[in-house]
Amino acid sequence: MIPIHVAFTMDCERIAAESPPGGPASWELSERAIRGYSERLLERGHRPTLFLMPECAQRHADLLGRLAERGVELGLHVHPQSLLDHRYQGYLGEYGAELQREILALAAALVKSATGVRPTSFRPGNFSASDDTYSALYDLGFRQGSVSDPGRCSPQYAAMWQGACPDPHYVNPA
Repeated sequence: MIPIHVAFTMDCERIAAESPPGGPASWELSERAIRGYSERLLERGHRPTLFLMPECAQRHADLLGRLAERGVELGLHVHPQSLLDHRYQGYLGEYGAELQREILALAAALVKSATGVRPTSFRPGNFSASDDTYSALYDLGFRQGSVSDPGRCSPQYAAMWQGACPDPHYVNPA
């Protein structure tokens, strides 16, 4: 029998009232969803990855710490427009390499400050990324993630993935 590899992931957003791109209705609903999703998977022997917006990591730091101790991976999720005081207005893929590095480094530091865990997995909001994103992620110590959505054509999110490789592959830091 050929083994099938499955990844269980969840984007953990800032609440809708604080986030231009949207999110859960309340922090209570956010916590319930994160806890329920993670608990069900852990009970069945699966280790999910939670892609965390920094504000979500700050709000749920205790819960996330307990889940990480049980094997849940804490990754990074970024919608620049939702980050901190909304100083960034564009989608990640709209920015050049230097500004992407700044946004990603800031967000990763905030997640580490909240949880004690420096994320090494990443998923951009709306799969917004560019060729610059990969080198920025690699330079900042990220080693895996779900950055592209092969076949997707969403210019409004700077998520242009026609012709992208549909299979998992290693990052080429060059």
